Amino acid sequence: MRKKFKKMLGLSLSALMMGTVALPSATYIVHAESISTKNPGSAISNGNEISTDSSTDVPSKDSNTNVGTDSGSDSGNEDGSEECTNHVLKKVYGTPASCTEEGIKTHYVCDVCGKLFLDENGENEVSEEEIKIPEAHEWNTPTYDWSGAEVTGDSTELPSEPDGHTVTAKTTCKLCGEELTETEEFSTDTVHTADCTKDPVVKRYATDFVNSAFTNNSVTYNTGETNEEHNFTEFSDQIATPATCTEKAQYYLKCSDCDVISTNETDEKEEDEPLGHSFTDKPSNVQAAAGTCGSNTYYVQCDRCGAVSDTKTVVVGEATNHLNTVVINQKDATCTKPGYTGDTVCDQCGALIKKGEEIPATGHKTSNKVSDKIAKKATCTTPAKYYLLCDTCNEVTEDTKEVGKPNGHSFTNKDSGKVKDEATCTSPAIHYVQCDNCDEISTDKTIEIGSTDAENHGNIVLKNDKKATCKDEGYTGDEYCEDCGKLVKTGTKIPVTNEHTWDAGKITKAATCTQAGEKTYTCSVCGATKKEIIKKTEHKWAPRTETKVSGKDVVTTTKKTYDQCSVCKSVRNMKTVNSVRIKTPSVTLKAGKKSFTAKTKKLSGINGYQIRYSVKKNMKKSKTVTTKKTSKTVKKLISKKKYYVQVRAYKTVNGKKVFSSWSKVKNITTKK
Repeated sequence: MRKKFKKMLGLSLSALMMGTVALPSATYIVHAESISTKNPGSAISNGNEISTDSSTDVPSKDSNTNVGTDSGSDSGNEDGSEECTNHVLKKVYGTPASCTEEGIKTHYVCDVCGKLFLDENGENEVSEEEIKIPEAHEWNTPTYDWSGAEVTGDSTELPSEPDGHTVTAKTTCKLCGEELTETEEFSTDTVHTADCTKDPVVKRYATDFVNSAFTNNSVTYNTGETNEEHNFTEFSDQIATPATCTEKAQYYLKCSDCDVISTNETDEKEEDEPLGHSFTDKPSNVQAAAGTCGSNTYYVQCDRCGAVSDTKTVVVGEATNHLNTVVINQKDATCTKPGYTGDTVCDQCGALIKKGEEIPATGHKTSNKVSDKIAKKATCTTPAKYYLLCDTCNEVTEDTKEVGKPNGHSFTNKDSGKVKDEATCTSPAIHYVQCDNCDEISTDKTIEIGSTDAENHGNIVLKNDKKATCKDEGYTGDEYCEDCGKLVKTGTKIPVTNEHTWDAGKITKAATCTQAGEKTYTCSVCGATKKEIIKKTEHKWAPRTETKVSGKDVVTTTKKTYDQCSVCKSVRNMKTVNSVRIKTPSVTLKAGKKSFTAKTKKLSGINGYQIRYSVKKNMKKSKTVTTKKTSKTVKKLISKKKYYVQVRAYKTVNGKKVFSSWSKVKNITTKK
C-alpha cells in the first residue's frame, strides 16, 4: 500500500508540474507547495512557480491520464479515484476573468485524489464549474435612440417626441471596445392628460431589454399640448358689473373643476334685486308746472341713473319779480334771550324770499347801580360786597361791588398762644395778642402770661473751660446764668488726648532708586516724633552696548546690549549675540596625473577645509571635497583638462558649520 501511495504521489506531483491538473481553457500559476491536511506545518516549498497555458498539450477531461489515481488499481471509488482520507493540497492561484476569457478562483488541489477545495484545510470541496469566473465586459453608460429622440443612460425625459415605434440601445466595453446594440419595440401610454388646469399632456414610453447592460426601460415626453376649456358654471365673489337702479349685479363665473375665474363669462344671481331709484331734490329738465313771481316747478331725477320721477317735484329758480314783500316772525333780543330778524316773504305768493337770522342775547350791562342784596359782609380787612342791578332790566346780576370800608382789627388782651419769649428765671412768659373778631395775630402787641421760671435760665455762659492736649488734661467748663449769676452745671475733666499736633515734617533720609527714604514729623506740643517711609525713586534707564572681539584666524565677536540705571548702575534686559567670522584662506595648486593637489596655509582654531572645483570658471556644477588637512589631492579627473578651484575654511559652532568666504578662483590643468 505504501509503495502504491508513493507511486500515486509521484504521478500527481508530475501532473501538477506539467499542468495536467489544469482545467480545460484555463491559465494556472501553480506554486510547488504541498500542504498536508494532517500536519500543515510539514508543507514543502521549493519557491518555484510554474505557469501552464491551455494552449499547451494539456489533457482534457476525456484523457486517459487521471490526476492522483493509478489506472491499474483495483480499489478506490466508483470513478476510479483513490479514496483519500489525508489530502495533500497544492495551492493554485486564480486569475481574473476578462471580456472574452473566463477566470478562475484561487483554490487547492489534492495531490492524491485530485479533488478541488477553496480552503487550505480541505474541508470546502468544490467542482470545476464552481471555481470558474464567468467572462464579463465593463460597459460604458448606454445611449438610447427612441426613434430619433436620443437620451443617455441616466436621462428619463425625451427631448422630442419619437417618430417611430422602436428604441435602439447602444454601449461599448471600457476594456476591449466591443460594441453592444439591441433594438426593441416600445409601448406608449399617457401619464397626464390635458385638462382645465392647463397642464400639458405627458406621454410615457417603456420597453424591456434582454441584455442586462441596458436598464433604462421607461422615459417620458412633455408634449406641451394643453386644453383651455373650463367649465364656468359657479359664481365667484368677483363682481363684473355692479347692480344699478333697474338691473341686478353681474358676477364673474368660475370653473367648477379648478376654481379658475373667467374674465368674460358672467351671470346674475336669482336672489339679488336691483337697487331701485333714489329721488331726493335733484331737479330734472322736465317742468311740472309754471310758478308765480318767476319760480318754476320741475320733476326730480334719480341721484344714480338720472331717471325722471313722474310724481315728485321741486321748485327751481329765485323769485325775482315779487311785487309786495313783508317781514314776519321778527323778535327783539333781551338781556337773557336771543331775538330774530324775521323772514322776508312774498305778500302775494307766500314764497320765502329771505330767511331771517338769530339776534344774540344782549347780556346784562352793569355800572354802579347797587342792589340791597349783600354778597359778602365786611371783615376786619375787607369791606362789604353787594350785587349790582342790570342797567337795562334792573334784574340782580352776578356782578358785585365793594361798598364802605373794612371793620379793622381789635387787639386788646386776647392771648393768641403764640410765644414771643418763654418765662425765664427773671421774667414771665410773653405772648402775642389775637384780634377779638378774627384769627389774626398781632405782630407787635404782647401781654405777659404767668410768672417767672426759676429753672429756665435764658442766657448761659461758659467759664473755666480748657482744651485737652497730648500733654495736659482739659476741662469742659462751668455753665453760669448771665441773668441771675447762678451756677447751672459744673464741668468735667477731659483726658489727655492721643492726637499730636504734627509739624510739616523733615526728610531725614533721601530715597534712591535702590533704597526707600525716611521723613520725620515732630509734635509741636509734646515733642514726640514719628517716621514715614518714602518710596524708592524710579530707575533712570539708558541703553548700553558692549562689543568684544577675539581671535585672529577665527574672529569671535560678542555683542551685549542692555539697559543700565545712571544712578545705581543696575542692569536689565541683557542680551548677548555671538558671531563668528573665519579668515578666507589662500590656496596654491599643483597639477598631477589626472589630478591636482590643493594646498593652503594652516589657520588656527578651525575644524577643516572645503575644496570645490569645476570645469567652468563661474563654478557651475562644481564638486566639493572636505578635508581636515591643509593639503588635499583630488583624483580621477580628466587628463589635460583645465579645472577651476576654490577653498574655504569652516568651524563647527553649536553643532553647525560656520564657513569662511571662498578664496579667489584659481585654475590648473591636469597632466596626461
